Amino acid sequence: PGRAVRFVNTHFDWTDSIGSEESRRASVTVIERAFCDELGAPALLAGDLNATPDSAPLRDLREAGWHLPDVGQPMATHGAPDPTQQIDYVLVRPREAWRVADVRVLDEPEASAHYPVVLTARPSW
Repeated sequence: PGRAVRFVNTHFDWTDSIGSEESRRASVTVIERAFCDELGAPALLAGDLNATPDSAPLRDLREAGWHLPDVGQPMATHGAPDPTQQIDYVLVRPREAWRVADVRVLDEPEASAHYPVVLTARPSW
């Protein structure tokens, strides 16, 4: 009660061509300027980032303060019905503002080529 939470949903460029990686990294900058420069509120970022966990865009997000909850196992989200890589995420910010109870990928190969990521968390305030 009385506390705001910001929820940001995005879909980064999916192509694999000249400028694609730069476009995804620029999207991180836009998210920071548009939604986080004067945030002051805990935030969640969800979406198809078209980037693997070890990619530059994910490193940029982590450096900006976003936390990718670690489940200790690969979370393949793309390539239904047999996904092979993670490119879909739910991140939190700041880390200490959230108590993450669970993060998992639902086995739902019919709705999309992407499996949904479900994060269960509650604010720590």
